[in-house]
Amino acid sequence: MKLDSVPRLTIVTACRDGFEYFRETLPTVLKQSFTDWEWIIVDDGSQQPLVEVFDLKSDPRIRVY
Repeated sequence: MKLDSVPRLTIVTACRDGFEYFRETLPTVLKQSFTDWEWIIVDDGSQQPLVEVFDLKSDPRIRVY
């Protein structure tokens, strides 16, 4: 995906201290055959931020707020 292009699909996930669920969601989204997407993750005040627990910066399609 080009960073200056608009992806065909946007996935939005809100999460707060739901690490056990997010641990299942992350690989499921990443292994999809459709690749023209962006994933916006809203970490809503988790005690330990998602970016500290999971490697979310390795894919430019993923943005965490």
